[in-house]
Amino acid sequence: MGKIIEVFCKLIPKIIPANVYLLCVNLMALRKVPEEIRQEHCLNNRKIWRRMYEKKWSELDFGKSNNVIQQSEEIVAKDSSKEMEEKKERFNKAWKVYVSFIEEKERKEANKWRKKKEEKNGFIKTDKSNYEADNDISKDSKGDSKYSSEDIEKAIVIINETLKHNKDKFYIERQPDLKDLLYGMQNDKLSKKYIDGRELRANENSCEVIAVYNASLDVFKFEGLLSIDSFVTYLELFESKGIVKSGYFGTSGMAIYRYYKDIYNSRDKYSKEISKNRNIKLGVEKLTGRRINKKNLERFEKEYKSYILMSYNNARDISEMVHTICISKTKDRYKAHNDYEGSRESKTLYDAVFGYNEYASKPIMLIGLDEYD
Repeated sequence: MGKIIEVFCKLIPKIIPANVYLLCVNLMALRKVPEEIRQEHCLNNRKIWRRMYEKKWSELDFGKSNNVIQQSEEIVAKDSSKEMEEKKERFNKAWKVYVSFIEEKERKEANKWRKKKEEKNGFIKTDKSNYEADNDISKDSKGDSKYSSEDIEKAIVIINETLKHNKDKFYIERQPDLKDLLYGMQNDKLSKKYIDGRELRANENSCEVIAVYNASLDVFKFEGLLSIDSFVTYLELFESKGIVKSGYFGTSGMAIYRYYKDIYNSRDKYSKEISKNRNIKLGVEKLTGRRINKKNLERFEKEYKSYILMSYNNARDISEMVHTICISKTKDRYKAHNDYEGSRESKTLYDAVFGYNEYASKPIMLIGLDEYD
């Protein structure tokens, strides 16, 4: 039996066309993670994700002053250093304002969610819910009045500008670092067979979501509130539409494509032109199987800014599974993110796609993304 399974695993990448593979995975992704579990995961993941962000603060570049003209190098250096320290201090204060605001908002969300859960499970209603009592929320509800809406808006602008200037520092390059983030839920049969009944974590099943996050840094505007919690938002989004077998087999590639297609299709800029011209480029295109060839990849180099590649890790053995990565375009290079090869860089998109895993891989699907206007 073992030998039969081994032969079958080696045949799958050879005999099953990419479109058939994508269809099968898409069908296995019809079941969504229940809302209760998604809410619980989101509240847990937000806090952890923010702590992961905060670890990067020491790496941030606050830039140099552009206002110092015709002064000695010593004075320029002194003034630039002073300005950078002031920017850093402003950023840290803005971050404290934002965190205070968002934590109060999350406490209210958590309390509302827990109350709903208690009522659904038939708990006796009291003046104060169990969740409120455990967390003593009612004793300190000053979060609303501590900062004005103007303070919060100013803080978000400062955070946004700083993060935008440091965008390259926020790609996810190491999936193992996500071991504390939850993605997916237990399934009795699969839990016993594959993970001994433990919780599913993003470090082992979220490569497709990581690719979406990394690609979105390339093509979308890097906006304050959205960018800070965006990876957690993507985890929650794909738990509701796209997660495969409760997370045991990652995320559907077709769900990723539909996500971007919906975004680009909704652009007001194109709404009138679409009805006039069916061939208008909407900013997203996918290639599958044999269509991922040199000619099409050369065209993709010219037309798109960022790419999501789904590939067999080993073209000769499905047991080595499938991996999905983002490939971003720089001036003269194509850089792979979260590829387990140290963010490999290639001269051409063809080399970036077919060179993955030292040319032992086999591409299943490639999505090209244009910059979002």
